[in-house]
Amino acid sequence: MAGRFHSIFRLSIAWAGVWALLGLAVGTLLTLWKAPIIAESGAKSENLSDYAFWVPLVFVVLGLFGFVLGFLFSSLMALTERWRVPIEARLGLLAKYGPRLLCGAVAGGLVCLPITRDGSALFVFVACGFFSAVVSSFKNRRRVA
Repeated sequence: MAGRFHSIFRLSIAWAGVWALLGLAVGTLLTLWKAPIIAESGAKSENLSDYAFWVPLVFVVLGLFGFVLGFLFSSLMALTERWRVPIEARLGLLAKYGPRLLCGAVAGGLVCLPITRDGSALFVFVACGFFSAVVSSFKNRRRVA
């Protein structure tokens, strides 16, 4: 059981790292574009340091999102192992990667449900989980000799 938790935690940290790097890039772009956070008083500041809060803010938020998404994904993968293994043993791309992608999409939906019930937000979160699972599947694919 400790080995399974260790692998769940390791995958969660890996997903958090990737999402945090994405947050670093997005935060840097928002800073360079001088994007206001919500509303400004009317005077637009020309000082780039006034917008530098974007970098740590988006870095931390997406890092936490990645950790929660990775934790839910790896927990779902562990819970559905008995169901997935026979399916993934079959031939075909859908059989091999389908259950993994489904776990990613469900993890994205589970992250969204406590936040909002909006259908478009749910779609975005499910898509984030699905594409995170695609990247994870691509990175962890088995090489055929």
